[in-house]
Amino acid sequence: EIEGQVEEYSEVFTTTLGSGGGTTFGSRSPRGFNQSLTFVRLKEEAPENIARSLRTQILDIEGRVVNVREVEGGPPQSGLDVNITGSNYADISSVASQLLEALHDIGDVENITSNVTEAREEVVVTVDPKRAALIGLTTQTVAYQLNQFLSGRQVTQVNLDGSILNVVLAGRSSDTDGIEMIRGLVVSGPSGQRPLSEIASIQIEEGPATISRTNGLRSASISGTITSDDTQAVGRRIQATIDGLDLPFGVQVNNGGVFRQ
Repeated sequence: EIEGQVEEYSEVFTTTLGSGGGTTFGSRSPRGFNQSLTFVRLKEEAPENIARSLRTQILDIEGRVVNVREVEGGPPQSGLDVNITGSNYADISSVASQLLEALHDIGDVENITSNVTEAREEVVVTVDPKRAALIGLTTQTVAYQLNQFLSGRQVTQVNLDGSILNVVLAGRSSDTDGIEMIRGLVVSGPSGQRPLSEIASIQIEEGPATISRTNGLRSASISGTITSDDTQAVGRRIQATIDGLDLPFGVQVNNGGVFRQ
């Protein structure tokens, strides 16, 4: 449907379906099979306001999010690129939502999107290093044991009728069917055994359906297209908006894209 709308104005266009990542168009490459990118080379007689016109037409496609950006001299480059990092997902999501709303009011920025996903409940285990040390373990070795039990690990392979199959050893899912059962999991160390609840706090918190990380911290990004020729003026307005945020403890916001020094 989109190809049909751009065909009238194009000398040639190519469409790339998502494949889980790619570098054809840098960071704007499709990152999954629910995404695609169409790159259009316009005819000389295409109207000057073609991007705005297409943006209006294509936004009418129900059930889809479509962004239109103008490109000169090659594949698209990032315009607005804001990264939000922190340890608490709820705080990151809250800041991203505030910033999204504020950026829509700035003007001269189109196609503003965020990768913040809908929250879901997750079990958060916070190990007490001192209590773990009493049985000869560290936070890392406790996490390793839990991961082996919950996700399993490959212990060998078998040849079954010519097919090589992995044999994975894991705990029974029925033993982790509820937070109280997780609290009761037994962790073993060189100096003894303890229920997980005695060496760690186990809580149910809201977390992202998909997790993005930057330098080891959970993160969210906001991107957009600068439509003004005076990008520095737009950048100053964006930075002023960021500076005006009341950030929760541990949350940082970095303004990149064309404004990165």
